[in-house]
Amino acid sequence: FCLTLVLCQADRYYAEKMSFWERPYGLDFTPLQPLAQQEFFTKPKFSHHIEPEDCLAVSCDVICLDMHTLQVSDLEEMKGEFHFCMEKSGIFHGFTAWFMVQFESLEMGGATVKLNTGPDSEPTHWKQTLFMLDRPVSVNVGDILSGTVTLHRNPVWRRHMTVALHWNINNSKSDADSCQANNHIY
Repeated sequence: FCLTLVLCQADRYYAEKMSFWERPYGLDFTPLQPLAQQEFFTKPKFSHHIEPEDCLAVSCDVICLDMHTLQVSDLEEMKGEFHFCMEKSGIFHGFTAWFMVQFESLEMGGATVKLNTGPDSEPTHWKQTLFMLDRPVSVNVGDILSGTVTLHRNPVWRRHMTVALHWNINNSKSDADSCQANNHIY
């Protein structure tokens, strides 16, 4: 099992949730945008479909589990690191996550079945999960984003997880060391 992350643009989703507040019915509702951001972007968006062209960098496997050796206690907290180099300039709206699992046959010489819910695979009902930033960030080719992801299992609702993302962006175009640090818990 592998959990994969990629940095993405989500222009349509962002515009759908935020642009509405600019001038609905000719009235200025921009003072409500911070409340809308809090409402729409503090929780992950499940069943999101990302197009491959919305990816800003090559995806990164952040947490890989060996189901043959995994203990239930290993699921209480899982940590991973990620490092991305921007392959194109754009607006970084958030992280998109998906999973891949291989089912190995119990029979000698049996076929291995691979289930991949990523954007380059056949669509599944799981699709992907979008973790939006509070505020989008402009990025350029060559910018480096590094960080960690931590998943904490909910003590009551055992199928639920809290996801903490911590990251830094180092700007490749700046003469000075330009670094932007961010944290978000979903």
